Amino acid sequence: MFAAVFTGSSAMLAEAVHSLADCGNQGLLLLGIKRAKRPPPPDYPLGYGKEIHFWSFLVALMLFSVGGAFSLYEGFHKLLHPSTLTRPWLACAVKRRRFPMGASPIRRSAPAGSNRSSYGGNEMAEAFGEACHDIR
Repeated sequence: MFAAVFTGSSAMLAEAVHSLADCGNQGLLLLGIKRAKRPPPPDYPLGYGKEIHFWSFLVALMLFSVGGAFSLYEGFHKLLHPSTLTRPWLACAVKRRRFPMGASPIRRSAPAGSNRSSYGGNEMAEAFGEACHDIR
């Protein structure tokens, strides 16, 4: 986010918004997984297992609606009020530093059956942590 403010780069702003959206989406999916695992009450014997589909649908709606609206706004804003980058080296440095972090799940991959996750094997919690790590 700081790189977007200091450089005026819409790509940096889009990257920051994308990372924030990923964190929120993973949080909603984590909530859906937790709610779907609730035991069935006596008055609803089929349980809550299908609730994960609702939360997944909500995430998809958010991705397409908010992402599309932000893209349209930013596109029109840059067309109507063009500006130049003030510190392009900063934007390049942020992207260069960010690239290896995006590959970190690949580097940390382990053979099948081993558990090297810092989140105790919970893939959703690990994805949530990775998405929140992108925000800075």
